Amino acid sequence: MRTVTYERVEIWGEDATLMEAIKTCALQVLIFFVSLNLLRVELGDVSMFKFWIFTQVIICCAPGFHWERRGTRIGACWQLNIVLVLVAIMSFNPWNMWALISPQFFSVSNNPWYYVVGCVTLLLAIRGCFVYKKLPKKPEVLPDGKKPIF
Repeated sequence: MRTVTYERVEIWGEDATLMEAIKTCALQVLIFFVSLNLLRVELGDVSMFKFWIFTQVIICCAPGFHWERRGTRIGACWQLNIVLVLVAIMSFNPWNMWALISPQFFSVSNNPWYYVVGCVTLLLAIRGCFVYKKLPKKPEVLPDGKKPIF
């Protein structure tokens, strides 16, 4: 709800109404659930193992590209960068919960590509740190009068 009430203009533009933002969010959620469940059924992924990992990849890789496109540190912080690197490390090491729960899918010998994806994910999370470092520093006070997080 915070997005459609407080951040609506930043996300959808000056002309976006509250109802348009709510409709857009509802449509996105509907599309997500339908497509996710269709893919789950098609891939035979009843326990969601593959999709949980996919979300980790997106979470770790996408912010750096997003910040680079936006060209500002506002809305991000160093703590987030550190967490993203740690998520990549914890999700893709040989002793992670996925490998312990289901070694037939996630052991190094049974699925080396999982760990290749993990290395790429970690590198892109680290790249996000470098992208963040190159961006201009946040102002002391934001245009709305609030102080930004570190």
